[in-house]
Parts: sequence; structure tokens; C-alpha cells
Amino acid sequence: MASVQEASSLMLIEEYGEKENGSMNTIELSIVIPVWHTPEEVLRRALDSTVNIRISHETVVIFDGEPASELHDVVRSYAHNHVRSEVIDHAGVAAARNAGIRNAVGKWITFLDADDELVADGMEKLVRFGNLHGNQIVQGAYEKVMHNGTERCHLAAQDRVYAGKDTRDYLYSTLRVDLGTGTAWGKIFLRAFLNDERVCFDETLFIEDTMFMFDAARYSRSVGFVDAICYRYDRNAQSLVTAYKPDYSKKISTYLDYFSCVIRDAHDHSLSTLFDEYVAFYLLLLMLHYVFNPMNPANETERRHQFRQLLEDPMYSKALRNIPLHAFTWSKRLSIIALRMESYTMMRVICGLRHRQLGDC
Repeated sequence: MASVQEASSLMLIEEYGEKENGSMNTIELSIVIPVWHTPEEVLRRALDSTVNIRISHETVVIFDGEPASELHDVVRSYAHNHVRSEVIDHAGVAAARNAGIRNAVGKWITFLDADDELVADGMEKLVRFGNLHGNQIVQGAYEKVMHNGTERCHLAAQDRVYAGKDTRDYLYSTLRVDLGTGTAWGKIFLRAFLNDERVCFDETLFIEDTMFMFDAARYSRSVGFVDAICYRYDRNAQSLVTAYKPDYSKKISTYLDYFSCVIRDAHDHSLSTLFDEYVAFYLLLLMLHYVFNPMNPANETERRHQFRQLLEDPMYSKALRNIPLHAFTWSKRLSIIALRMESYTMMRVICGLRHRQLGDC
């Protein structure tokens, strides 16, 4: 099967890709979609969002493990829109995205989660902006879709270029979760830049996006931001972040321990300060999606123990002590105050209200 897939990729490169002598038309944008246990209708929605992009593009679906035959049929039904697929052994979303980078042939590359959507006009604006300004990365605004409405999220109030010393500001923004820089999606990357700098997803980490963006930002010389919606993020109760996982706390701690070593080795006081805010954000996530997750089977005594364990963890307690409240939104400030007071009851109420707001219960 591998030889057939390789032949398929070669045919696509010859038909649509760029040759060294420049005699072939270049695909402007490669869209990589990792797929694992994705319902057929959800994948169709993601693919539908790509077909209206008017610049030359390809969509590479990476099946993370052999899928049901119906999903192969879905991809084949979009073949006329330059959609193709590859199958890898099941290894997680990071491995699937890395396989997408290897298989892509476009000048720019972007990542689309299978349960989200691209916005064609916004993606086109990112590509035009990146080509005009010689960027290695271009970030757009995105829309968070929830059961009770949508929320617009963006890095800046207007289009801008981060170059020279300003690239440090972009690096810092990878640790400011609400700005959206720390996610791999909602951006385009110059494929040659990723390959030349060997920027890829760490397949050993539970959370791979921020480390990928941190590395990309460190090596970039010019980054663009376009204040246009290019991505719709569907916030649902089945997502990795929101679904209850008994090992969620352990995996988050392991990831943050690893990241803390990277930050320490950077010898940058601003990064260290921002990392405390980043850790605090994940502590809030653990309260919401682990301790007080409606699907958590623990009884009241066990939940109180989970709550106490997190607050006594040196990394989380240090972050709570050091972070400035003004760095957070008003709702998050209230949660941080509750944690500083070590108030289990107050935190339970806050999380309960948040779950109802998000439609998780």
C-alpha cells in the first residue's frame, strides 16, 4: 500500500507542484488535516470549508491509523478539489501533522483540525500578506464557536508585521493563551522555513502546539498578522481539552515540566514571567476539565484531594504566587483569587457556572 501512496503523491507533485526550474505552477497553500475516529459528516464539513479557496491549493488528509472505508470514500469524492490522503500507523496528532508537512507540496502550509473549518477569504488574505511582506509565518484572527454563540479572537487590533526586535514580542505571545498564537491552526507557515529550520511537532508531548509555535517563533525573522477571520474553532464537549481523562493531570504536569526546562535554558526573564501565567492558565484548565469536570467519577472527598494535590504542586503554587492579576481577564482573576484563598467551594461554583455557560452539562 505504501508504494501506491508514494506514487499518488508523486503524480500530484508532477501535476500541481513546483519543479526546481520553475516551469510548473506552484501550489500556494497546502492544508493538512489529521483524522482519527472522525465522523464522516464532520470530515465533510472540514473539507467543504477548503473547496472555496480561490488560490491554488491542495488538501492532504492524514489518517492516523487505517480508517473505515467510508472515510476513504469521502476523500475520493473530493479528489477533483485536489484532496488526497495518506495513512500512517496510529501515533497521535503530532505524528499526523508531521506526516502532512512531509507530504505537502505547497509554498505555504496550514493545519486544520478535522472538527473545525477554514474561512476561505481569510486564508487567501494570509497568503497574499505573507507573499507581499516576505513573512515566514502569518497569523490570522479566528472565531470560537460555542453552543451559545461565537467569540472573535485576535492577536492585534490591526494588520502588522513583526520583524527585527519585534519578533521577540511574537515569541512572547506564544505563552499568552488568549491571543491564539500558541495553537498551530489559524496560521500559515512557509514550508521551506519549516524544513530549513527543522521545525516540527514533538511526538512525545501530550500538548504539542505551543512547543511547535515556540520553536517557529524563535527561528522566524518576519511574522505577519492579518486581522481577518481565517479559522472557525468548534469548541465541543468531546474535544481533547474538555473530555474527562483520568490521566489528564499527570500528562499536563509532565508537559509543563518539560516546557519549564526549555524556558529556563532561554535565560529570558520576560519568558519566565510569562511562563508562570501559562502555568496558571493550565491550572485553571485542570480545575475546570479535571477536578470539577461533570464526568469526573470521583466522590467529594476524592475531588477535594485532587484539588489539594494541585495547589500543593510546587510548579502551580509558584505560579499562583507570582502572577499579576491584571494579566488575566476578570473571570480568570476571580478563579485565581479563589485558588489563592484555597477555596474549594468557591472554585466548584465558578467551574459549575462555566460548564453551564459552555454547555458541558
